[in-house]
Amino acid sequence: MNQFLENLRRKTAVLMQGRYGVDQFSAFLSKAALVMMLLSIIDALSFLYSFGLVFLLYSIFRMMSRKFDKRRAENSAYLQLNYRFHVAISEHKTRMQSREDYKYFKCKKCGKLLRVPRGRGKLNVTCPQCGHKMVQKS
Repeated sequence: MNQFLENLRRKTAVLMQGRYGVDQFSAFLSKAALVMMLLSIIDALSFLYSFGLVFLLYSIFRMMSRKFDKRRAENSAYLQLNYRFHVAISEHKTRMQSREDYKYFKCKKCGKLLRVPRGRGKLNVTCPQCGHKMVQKS
């Protein structure tokens, strides 16, 4: 058995030479494919099997690819999107925790998220990004 595993490891190493391999985006695609295929067991979600199969095939394609530059660019785009998603979730969580103390609103000119302390009546607020002045009820 040990000899079989060693031969399999060697053959896999030879196959993967010069290939891109696994990165964060491929791992995400594989996990998403697994979840979709498991959810497709439910009759109402049976259409997810096709999507899961496409995700899995694309993940394998990325791992076996020899075009390193394109795969790195895809992974970089995925990591940036993932980072923005996590930052947005973190900011939303912070706003929810401090909503009793602060009121949040967006600047009418540039859209920057601003906050003012609650219970202070009407305040003159200046946007730090664009300098737009407005009156905001706290």
